[in-house]
Amino acid sequence: DMALMEQILSTRCLIEAATAAAASAQAKIEQLVEGFDAKHSTDIKELTVPDYRIFAKKMGRFDLRLRRSEKLCTRFQCEVMKKRMAELYAIRHFATKVARQHARLKGLSIEDLFGELDANKDGKIDEKEFLKFFAGVDKEIKEDFEGKAEGEGEQAPGTKVEEPKKEQAKVELTNDAVSSLFEHLLTSAEDGATAITKTIFGQAMRAYYKVIKDCPMADDLKVSGSNSLREAKVDEVLGLLEGPVREDTMKVMRIKARAISDGTEGWLTVTGNEGTVYLQEVGRLFKILRDVSLTDSCDLPAESQAEDKRLRQCTVVEVMEWPKKNEESGLVRMKVQELVEGAVGWITQVDKDGVIHANPL
Repeated sequence: DMALMEQILSTRCLIEAATAAAASAQAKIEQLVEGFDAKHSTDIKELTVPDYRIFAKKMGRFDLRLRRSEKLCTRFQCEVMKKRMAELYAIRHFATKVARQHARLKGLSIEDLFGELDANKDGKIDEKEFLKFFAGVDKEIKEDFEGKAEGEGEQAPGTKVEEPKKEQAKVELTNDAVSSLFEHLLTSAEDGATAITKTIFGQAMRAYYKVIKDCPMADDLKVSGSNSLREAKVDEVLGLLEGPVREDTMKVMRIKARAISDGTEGWLTVTGNEGTVYLQEVGRLFKILRDVSLTDSCDLPAESQAEDKRLRQCTVVEVMEWPKKNEESGLVRMKVQELVEGAVGWITQVDKDGVIHANPL
């Protein structure tokens, strides 16, 4: 990627030099008739008109080529950056999965896990501590971590068997990959940060689940049927707080989560003991379906501001705050970070007419 970026920068320098040379040639041509007496200026201009027209045509074609080269260079740079960000996101997704599994197996909260990485107890994780943790942690994801608990019985007769998830490409957490992740977490957080704080770590470790089938949200890990807080509805998004943890009575994996919509916290079943999937972990990448404004505030101004950035169709963004509906405006708004340039702000995910502007990848 670095070699490609160097070629892009070199090409941009050539384009800038060619543009400057063209402007200089244009200026010299226009100065040809200067310095003559007024009585000769008209004759000189008439004399140079045929050659000037030929020159103007050539310069016009040259200018079009330069602009096309600039556009191709910009597009190629965006593709390189998208590829790099996709690689970083894959590393981040796998690394957080590894870290969450480590915490689950050792019975650690996210705060406890932060304390384990912060070896010198200075309240932040430096790159050396970050590398040391991932060098020694078990990187093999256990099959029962996200779904069905070990020891479950056979599928009940007539039960629809869920198709297995497609195997994802293997991600190698090499020192270079972990170092890149460390830098990425800092650049996408506070300006000037040189170490991972609790806030940055908490944001990076967040996991989210989407409700696939209506299911009860209970106040306890145990499945009893009498401790339900409310029903979690299809398409709701939940932020993971604890788990997945095995519930021994029903032999299912359960998580404690917070509903993004209203903040309700409770325990839910990921997959039932007959194979029914209730919750599915979701990524945080959304694709822009229609051009949309990126604003500083969740509250959309009455009129678009000239300084508002526009996110173009097909732009990929990462969710920083999940969609919430504003009852007054009827808009569903979400806070995102644009992956290529890193711009952060609020967009309208669904407008008041129900038109969707961004959807999960």
